[in-house]
Amino acid sequence: KRQGKQNEMVEALFRMYYVEGKHLNSVEHLVETAEVVGLSGVKDYLESNEDENSVYEHAAHVKGTANGVPTFLFTRSDQPNSRPISFSGGQPTEAFLEVFEHLSEVS
Repeated sequence: KRQGKQNEMVEALFRMYYVEGKHLNSVEHLVETAEVVGLSGVKDYLESNEDENSVYEHAAHVKGTANGVPTFLFTRSDQPNSRPISFSGGQPTEAFLEVFEHLSEVS
């Protein structure tokens, strides 16, 4: 996200895991994938404690929010500190549309 390649990295991670069968918990695989999308400093970052507290806080929040599979969390990228909208389980298309409309109207 800091290097402006969040979307590319997400796509590359899906490809890495679902198409190539590589493990998401492998630093080697994560670094290779990050290099493909043009991210730098990933190995040093992953081996550091940088952002450790915020990762654990976010994980605790998600764990408290998620009560089904799949769980969807929605926020606006231009408002990173806003409270996410979430729902769990299979949802009709209309539920997604309502969330997207709400988020597009929030200023």
